[in-house]
Order: sequence, then structure tokens, then C-alpha cells
Amino acid sequence: MFYLVTTSKEKLDPFNATMYYYKIHFVSSNLFFQQTGC
Repeated sequence: MFYLVTTSKEKLDPFNATMYYYKIHFVSSNLFFQQTGC
């Protein structure tokens, strides 16, 4: 669901794609910890 906020240009660019992956991983981790109360 997170990938919907990115643009086609970002998806095609290797660097942006990598940064986007880590950004999503970081956000997902934060949401996970918030939900688990850790």
C-alpha cells in the first residue's frame, strides 16, 4: 500500500528506489513497534 505514494520516476531510478525501500522499511518498523507497544 505504501508503494502507491511514489511516482513512476522514482520507481525507475535505482537510487530513489533503494532509498524508498529503506524509508518504507523504517516506517513499517515504527508502525510495528507502535502496534506492539514496544
